[in-house]
Amino acid sequence: MRENIAIISVKIIQIGLVILAFLIPLFFLPTTSEFYNFNKTTLLIVGAFFLFFVWGARMAAELKVQMTRTPLDVPLLLFLGAYILASIFSLDPVISFLGWHPVFFGSLPSVAALVILYFLATTHLNSTYRQAMIMAFALSASLLSVSSIAYYFGHPFLGQVWAQAREWTAAGDITKLAAFLAISIPLTLALAFFTKDAIQRYTSYILAALQIIAFALINSLFAYIILVVAALFVLLFLPRLTVKQEDKGIIGGLVVLLVAFLLLVNVPAAGKAVLKPLISGKNTSVSLNKPLSLPLNASWQASAQALSNRPVFGSGPSTFGLVFPSYKPISLNAVNENNIWNVRFDEAGSGLLGFLATIGVAGAIAFLVVIVFLIRSIFNVSTGTSTNHNKTNLVLLQAALIASLVSWFVFSV
Repeated sequence: MRENIAIISVKIIQIGLVILAFLIPLFFLPTTSEFYNFNKTTLLIVGAFFLFFVWGARMAAELKVQMTRTPLDVPLLLFLGAYILASIFSLDPVISFLGWHPVFFGSLPSVAALVILYFLATTHLNSTYRQAMIMAFALSASLLSVSSIAYYFGHPFLGQVWAQAREWTAAGDITKLAAFLAISIPLTLALAFFTKDAIQRYTSYILAALQIIAFALINSLFAYIILVVAALFVLLFLPRLTVKQEDKGIIGGLVVLLVAFLLLVNVPAAGKAVLKPLISGKNTSVSLNKPLSLPLNASWQASAQALSNRPVFGSGPSTFGLVFPSYKPISLNAVNENNIWNVRFDEAGSGLLGFLATIGVAGAIAFLVVIVFLIRSIFNVSTGTSTNHNKTNLVLLQAALIASLVSWFVFSV
């Protein structure tokens, strides 16, 4: 009986992690006041804590604590401890626990859920389910890409009024979608090197092509930076890798595809001649409208002011929107110079600046320790003897991880 409970628990956790990887980027509900961030965060928290409960049932059945040790274990727990203290000493502990409308991710339960998912994944995912989880991310990103491409050309999937704009995406924000695609592209390419099956390999390349097209049509400068950093990481270890001539040709074709769409979007004459005639509806602009974002210099000034007033634990998780009106620089109030004087920003210009303002020096240092250990682990694996000429997929996965770190510095995601 105990053995059956343990086996079933492991399967539930493995399948649950794959389902969460697929659903979270896509999930939204039009029945709440905030369609996207709230529902994705709720799914993350409920899913993570449910799987954590199942893990507890497994350990109870086996009468032992089963956990795979990694170099990130202690740094992550220290970071979570700093996050808990920052929530306790928050200007508004209720906001730090429940989140700030409309930005609910970043609250204490959401960060705790991410830490829990890390330990669940490292302990329970074998090579088969790791590949399945990466495939789930790739499929989710590809569905978002198909939707984004269709909306770009004026063909909305949904009939509701709130889903008619060409910038609409189930991800909730096209610039953050572009950042997600910059991470998913190397992940999807890694799938091609995971398998020897020709159909699966070519399918992975097709999915990557869809993501590249959507990525280029969104045309986000910061997302380009993220993808370039991932590409530079791959190039750094390229002499240690072996890529078949056929795969080189396909990857070269994907690069050409990316460059071609970048030219179409950024060269007015080319976009007007090729893309504009294909766009349906009244709005036939080649460029999509981007959500307003807080300029980095203003974000730095607001974060620095918040940090100077509460240096150790900051104002508290999820409280940037609460303190921003008090700490925003006077320059943002210049009505004649910008169009954001009356906008309340709920997120800082980057994850690092947001951490400095909301969890203070203690939390920011704890998270930087996590990053240092993570980067050291990545380079230890990449430069070690285990990285041979057949580890191209590993380098691509690590490139996606590096891209994730860069996206955190660039965006508050």
